[in-house]
Amino acid sequence: MRIDELKSKQSLNTKGKGSSKDIRHSSSISPFSQILTIEKTEFTEYEMEFEQLRAEIDEAGSALDDCPSLEEFNKFRDLMRSLTQKVSKQAYKLKTVGVYSHKKYQIVSTINTELNDLYRLILSEQKNRIAIASKIIKLKGLVVDVLS
Repeated sequence: MRIDELKSKQSLNTKGKGSSKDIRHSSSISPFSQILTIEKTEFTEYEMEFEQLRAEIDEAGSALDDCPSLEEFNKFRDLMRSLTQKVSKQAYKLKTVGVYSHKKYQIVSTINTELNDLYRLILSEQKNRIAIASKIIKLKGLVVDVLS
């Protein structure tokens, strides 16, 4: 069966059905094709989620450049935190090797290099904005010190 034929059969079989889970129950598509279709859908959603987050970070960074306020800083910081959490959960694996005389040894390995590269790219693009955000944090700390 050719890929074009498979796509046309999928479109016929999935019309009017609600989700990618319905594809599994189709009898004319092989199990491998079903799994591949589901994985492709999940990967596309995953890519779209990161692209949307990247766009939101760019918007928040531009707003921070235009008006460096605490509100804009908090938006930017929260988006960067969200990105960092997603990358740390999905791009790296932490393995504890052993505990010797009150020392714990762990190995961090990269399991998703593309996500790691994307993260590094976003950080390099946002380098100046992150510097602005760190200065705002310092100023915020100084204001708190003066008020106390």
